[in-house]
Formats: sequence, structure tokens, C-alpha cells
Amino acid sequence: MTTHTETRRTSLTELPSGNRWATLKDGLQRARLLVSDRVGIVSRVFEKVHDIDDSYCYAIGSETADGEHLIGSSNNKFNGGGAISEVGTYLAAVGECVERYSGAWVPWDRLRKASYATLSQEKTPGVHPDLWTPFHPRQFDDPNFDYSPFTGDVEMHWSPLEDLASGKEVWVPSQMLYLYPTDPHHERSAVGYATSNGLAFHSTPAEAILGGLYELIERDAFMITWHSKLSMPLIDIDSHSELSKFMGRYVAPSGVDVHLVDLSQISNIPSVLAVAINRHTEHAPVALGAAAGPSLLAAAKDAAIECLQTRNWVKAEQRDGNALDPDTHDLADEIRSFDDHIRFYANSKALDRVNFLISSEERTDVSTGPDFAGDTPNEEIRLLVSALNAQGIDAFAADLTSPDVMEARGAVFKVFSPQMQMLDVGFHRRFLGCERLRTRARELGFRSADMSYEDFNPLPHPFP
Repeated sequence: MTTHTETRRTSLTELPSGNRWATLKDGLQRARLLVSDRVGIVSRVFEKVHDIDDSYCYAIGSETADGEHLIGSSNNKFNGGGAISEVGTYLAAVGECVERYSGAWVPWDRLRKASYATLSQEKTPGVHPDLWTPFHPRQFDDPNFDYSPFTGDVEMHWSPLEDLASGKEVWVPSQMLYLYPTDPHHERSAVGYATSNGLAFHSTPAEAILGGLYELIERDAFMITWHSKLSMPLIDIDSHSELSKFMGRYVAPSGVDVHLVDLSQISNIPSVLAVAINRHTEHAPVALGAAAGPSLLAAAKDAAIECLQTRNWVKAEQRDGNALDPDTHDLADEIRSFDDHIRFYANSKALDRVNFLISSEERTDVSTGPDFAGDTPNEEIRLLVSALNAQGIDAFAADLTSPDVMEARGAVFKVFSPQMQMLDVGFHRRFLGCERLRTRARELGFRSADMSYEDFNPLPHPFP
């Protein structure tokens, strides 16, 4: 059985667990050790009630135990999953709980407090402040801004990650790895914050790393598209019989229009944004989902189901009376959490605000997309990392598996790239400093010049 000792003696791209694909049976074995209403990390798993305008697939919710008592940090409580397989949906719901729980566990004794200058003097490889710039200089002009510039002399906690290309150790600011760091040792003056961006749970370390890579790619593609206000090609659903049958079986019966947007040009890796549009009623007019995968077909299927699962969230917020005023002038105060991002688009004005995402006249033939499928997880990781490296993009990975998840022989990994655009949450703290965010639209020929601060989309994103 796979253990985490392999991650300490073997390169993360050569893991023994990565020599074969895990099965659903493997996943269920882990889940049985993680789910219990008395002693489980996942305290409850439940089937969701279907509305007539939902996707025609399984939907399962899950609830996480209180991390304050177990790992000393707060954690995301309610999660869920959706898929065409009942077992796959169950495992997705459990996995989302576990990844957010484990990602909130901070091993303070393994962190090192230092400045980049100190690390450099000791010839310890760390992410250079010029390479990773989460915020735009203009954001620091605001006296109420909660974050400080990342400079060489700022002392903070650092964590070691592995470069997935070279296997070498690279130190990264810990603030970008761990969720909800409530320990008093955490820096009061932060240079950034972490979301679930690049965080993944799986039965094996190799597939957790692979999941983190795909999520990093997916969110980079969407955030660049949103902030740059790009209209990317739409996928021709009828160009592939399997996709056409999938959409007809699981999506079309909902009565909601789902547009599939091809974002693959952003990273040259299959990435799809799904935009659900409801023009029939006032219920959940807009919902988004996205996915990256080894093929455009795989990414399109996952994105389509995810956007309709997100739509359930939008409907719940509307039913509870939580929709936000779409004409609010104080976005910094109103948009603070992912819930707020969803609530801001739970109204009829949302249609006009996302229309640019689905307005392209260009169409993509699904069968012509690139293929990154590997015979093993290790091979697929290498294919993806090589494709990113060819664009000057680094990919680092860290094992964030908490002791109790490790005891159940599960794996939670965080994949981080200093060059890729991160998913942000909260309008006041949008990540607007990334060089790739400023330059990628020009590099792809969508703009004649780099993006300026004034060019960025003035609205918060609607991504879950």
C-alpha cells in the first residue's frame, strides 16, 4: 500500500504510486477511513435534492469536522461533488472536504522564518520577489490595503517545495500554501493569501499532484480571460459525437443553455470554461464552472457538470435572500468571500456582465485539441510540466497531508507556480500584479499592448 515515505526519498515525478492509476475501489478504501459521524474528518455525506433544472447526474454534499479542535485551524465546512458516476460523485464530495481540511493544517515546526535576502545569502533557493508579484503597485496606494509588498527584506515564514521539473528544493512564502492560518505565529503583515488554487486530494500522492496541476492550469486560464475581458472560441459541441451525446444526456434536459468556451490557448493545455445561462426565469441566471484535463473532451465534460453544480449554489443564495445589489458602489466592502462573488451575479444584470465570455464567433473542433493523456500518472505529470516549462512557467509541489489524513493513507498536495495567475477572492484583494496577467492577451494577439491597471475588468469575477 502506498505511503508517504516515497515523497521523501523519491522525486515527485517518479513516485511509486504514479506507476498505475488508482481505481474507485482504492478511493473507497480511503473514504471508509475518513468518513464517520462520530470520529471522521468528514462527519456527514448526503444526497442532494434535484430540481428539474439541474444537471441529470449525481449530486452529493459533505460536511467537514471542526478543524479548530483537531488541527488548530478553521476550515471550510460544507462541500460537495457532482458526476455521472455515483461512486465518483461520493469520492469527489469526500475529497473536497479532506483537501480543504488538510490544507488548513499548518506544520509550524517545519516552517522557517527569514527574509529572501537571508535565504539568498545562505544560498537557499527561494522564490525571488521580482518573480512572484501577487499585487499591483497601485493597490498599495490604498491606506486600507491589508497586504504589504513582497520585498527581499521582509521576514516571513517559508516552506520547502519541490520543482517538478528538476526535483530540486525551492522555498516559497508559506502564506501561499496554507488555508486559514489562525496560529498566533502567523505574520500580521502578509504579502499574499492562499485559496484552494492548486490544492488536491487523492488516493495517491501522484494523482493528487496531477489534480493540483490541472486546477492550477484551469484557474490561470479563467482569471486571465476574466481580468483581460477576452472572448475566447466556443467549442462546437457537435464536432465530437461523444461530447454531443454527453451534453444531450446530462446537460440538455435541465433546460439551461450551457456554453463551452475553449481557454486552451492561454497555456496550450486543454482548458474549458462552462457558462450556464438561464433566460427563462429569474432563478440563477448565470453560473460558471471550469476544468483542465488531458484532452479537450475530458475538460469539456467536467466543466459542463461543474457549472450546473455551481448553479445550485446560486439558487440556494437566492432562496435564502442573500443576493447582493448588482448596482453596489462599494465592491471592496461587499465582495469579500466566494459566497459574495456568487451572490453578486444572482440577478438579471449578470447576463450582460458575462456576455463577453460567450460572444466569440470562432468555433473549436473538439477532435483537434492537444492530448496530454499519459499511460501513468507520472508520465502525465511530466508531459504537463514540460509543456509549462516550455513557456517559462515553473511548477512546484508540496505535501500538505495532515497526520490524520496520512494515517488513512490519503494524500493532499498543493501545486504552486510563481508565474501563473492565481484565483483571487474578495474585490479589495484581487491578484493584479502578475506579469502574465498583463502580457498574455498581447502575446496571444488579442491586444496590441500589455494590460494597464485601468484595463482590468472592473467587476469581481463570478467564479466559485
